[in-house]
Amino acid sequence: MSAQLRLDEILDTAKTKLGVVSSCLNDSHAFARHLTEFDEWLLAHKTELSAASQIDDASRQNISEIISQITKLELQARYNARLVNDMQTHLHNGNNGTGNDDSYKKAAQRARSFNSQA
Repeated sequence: MSAQLRLDEILDTAKTKLGVVSSCLNDSHAFARHLTEFDEWLLAHKTELSAASQIDDASRQNISEIISQITKLELQARYNARLVNDMQTHLHNGNNGTGNDDSYKKAAQRARSFNSQA
């Protein structure tokens, strides 16, 4: 039973730490710092997580939610990076006097697409 309690504590802590990472999505430096902290924390607890031999339904649900949260974070981080890249391309093209605003249109289209999926 104490092993189950320890697993529950680890999963609750993981959810809390991922919440902190999520709150920093618009601050790349804080996001990177908290993501690194989460990664180090997870690495420090991997033995306990992988040693859990019997996982109850509530823990399985928590694990599923954590995986889902990590997936959403990855998608949002990739989206943010792509948006920044598209905007930099747009600004670069605009400063060259090309008048080509395709990159801006693509970024706006991606934003609309991403928001409709959320």
